[in-house]
Amino acid sequence: NHRVVDDDGRREIDLSSGGHAILLQKGLVQHIKWENKDGRIVPKLADGQAGFVPGRTWIHIIPQDPGIVEAVTIAEAE
Repeated sequence: NHRVVDDDGRREIDLSSGGHAILLQKGLVQHIKWENKDGRIVPKLADGQAGFVPGRTWIHIIPQDPGIVEAVTIAEAE
């Protein structure tokens, strides 16, 4: 749930329920799920936890409407 909470358009963002994710690392794209485990966002594969590679990690929150499929475009490198 990413409901608008004021006239400036700020949103309340649900970081507890988990959901769909796209994990981009080492030049690969993986469609995964995420969950909140003890206050941390954890990427999950079908067969267990996906790890982050060492270094900086960026997490972008996408509202459910339009959703990740409509809001994110991944293009092949030229």
